[in-house]
Amino acid sequence: MRQLRYALAALAALIVVGQTPAADDALTSLKPGVVVLKSAGPLAFGPQGILLIGDPTAATIYAVDTQDRAAATTKDQPKVEGINEKIASLVGTEAAQVQIRDLAVNPISHNTYLSVARGRGAAATPVIVRVSPDAKLSEFALKEVKCAQATIPNPATGSGRKRSPTWPMSTAA
Repeated sequence: MRQLRYALAALAALIVVGQTPAADDALTSLKPGVVVLKSAGPLAFGPQGILLIGDPTAATIYAVDTQDRAAATTKDQPKVEGINEKIASLVGTEAAQVQIRDLAVNPISHNTYLSVARGRGAAATPVIVRVSPDAKLSEFALKEVKCAQATIPNPATGSGRKRSPTWPMSTAA
């Protein structure tokens, strides 16, 4: 997981540094497409509301234009009571089948993005959930988005992979 976090930071740097002098911003490097996650892991934000999504199973990092650039009108942080139940209702499952893997807050809009596994084990479906400052939840669709991807060469596999004791970050009892 640490390797994926470093790779997320490196991708953010590439988006910014790898721009051509004629490019207006980091968004010009993103192309229309569909992001197909095998798993949803670490999240981070790059410039201009670009969400970086780590997919540990595919050893891939995606940069996605969230189009979430409206300045926040409040500094309040959302408090969502029973978030697992609300996410379960949103994605059509039971709260016990929801695993929150990571979260990141968009520094522009203050919307919170969660990487979620719907289900358990290899059959779990990855979902990205957006939580607004007023605590409204919605699924962040990964179809027809501007995106880019980078695959991690020579990823760790099998028993060589170590998991942090905080993963997954499920709040289910």
